[in-house]
Amino acid sequence: MTIYDVAENLRKAFPRAFTRENIIAGFRVSGIYPMDRNIFKDDEFLSAYVTDRPEPMVEQTNGTGINVAPGDN
Repeated sequence: MTIYDVAENLRKAFPRAFTRENIIAGFRVSGIYPMDRNIFKDDEFLSAYVTDRPEPMVEQTNGTGINVAPGDN
């Protein structure tokens, strides 16, 4: 398969995949509709805890070599 075959294959696959049943199933298995807040277990969120940290304080200078707090001009 080359880049030139992508459009032709997509033309064939898209109508088969983009059906009412598939769309409804996608909402159901993701817990969006009907709403299911417990669809995911706590351990499935473990990888997100890396971004659950406060931003580190970074010292900045105002061009004069004097340190300024973030938000100070």
